[in-house]
Amino acid sequence: MLTLILRSCCTGIATLVVGMFAWLLILMFLVIRAIPKSENGVEVGWDLVTMVHNLSLRQLLIPSVLFAAGFVLGFKYFSRSLKS
Repeated sequence: MLTLILRSCCTGIATLVVGMFAWLLILMFLVIRAIPKSENGVEVGWDLVTMVHNLSLRQLLIPSVLFAAGFVLGFKYFSRSLKS
């Protein structure tokens, strides 16, 4: 049973990493398209610390749902293989 839970956690973490990477790529694409180009050659960087400190509950819900989905799918898959 412990092996089943560990495998399911690993599947949930892998789902979380892949999902958040895809979410970050989509978010960067949308933000880059929405920000107008600067005219004077001035570049504006992304302040990641400010972005992390201003997280809302909805933004924290996405990783939780991704992990839960991966965990449940992994649990179902690995529990089927243990019964066989």
